[in-house]
Amino acid sequence: PKDSRSAVWTFGQFVNEEIPLGKVDKGWRDRARESAGKIHSRGLFTDIEQVLKRSTEDWKKASSKYARHLVLLTDGMVDISKSSLKNAASRRRIVSEILPQLKKLGVRVHSIALSKKADHRLLKKLSAETDGWYEQVDDAERLKRIFLRIFEKVAKPDSVPLKDNRFQIDKSVKEATLLVFRKDGSEPTQVLMPNGSSFSSENPPEGVSWHRDDGYDLLTITNPEAGEWQIQAEVDPDNRVLVVTDLKMISNNLPNRLLQGELQALKIHFTDQGKKIT
Repeated sequence: PKDSRSAVWTFGQFVNEEIPLGKVDKGWRDRARESAGKIHSRGLFTDIEQVLKRSTEDWKKASSKYARHLVLLTDGMVDISKSSLKNAASRRRIVSEILPQLKKLGVRVHSIALSKKADHRLLKKLSAETDGWYEQVDDAERLKRIFLRIFEKVAKPDSVPLKDNRFQIDKSVKEATLLVFRKDGSEPTQVLMPNGSSFSSENPPEGVSWHRDDGYDLLTITNPEAGEWQIQAEVDPDNRVLVVTDLKMISNNLPNRLLQGELQALKIHFTDQGKKIT
């Protein structure tokens, strides 16, 4: 979202800052796509302790300006050495030193275990005690959907309802981004506009940028026409329509974990151009 800041680190035996912390804009996204091609899995160790330290070292105290989220993806155990004693000591430091500091700084840790052999107890603990989210996935194909769910928790993007691949756009929407998942062998995605014309990735009209990748299409429409739109593709529960609009629904944060029967107050108000609608 506008005004958010982000950075990306990879880690194995060493920690590498792939994308320095910066405001998320077109330049940041271009660098991210370029850096993604450099990610590899040749690392022999899994130094979770150091990547937690490095990625949060500029956070010195709690902040009221930014919500802080840390997304940790790993397929392994805490593994910094061939010595099991050193590995156990590193894991203890994560729990006894780093986790309390993350809680103090108001950081939510969202952890993804990309293997049955990952340290699930540690990842669950990091997420549970910081009111973050935990996911376990056995194959990389499902990662796109996992990251989508975590992105929605972290960024809280504005969206419009999508039912049977149909959605309504009103005049307040300045930009709409469609995320459409595809199965292998499926027909190319088409988009039907309110005026009755349609387009695909081969012939997008002016104002439409279309990113096509393995398993999904991501297209952004600037100043979309008001009316009913339709995605001509297979219906998927993870398809999304995210929008940029001056009209906002603001709510308080609900915890990621609720006990059955527990009551929570959900407070909602609406704003237009930042001003509360009364």
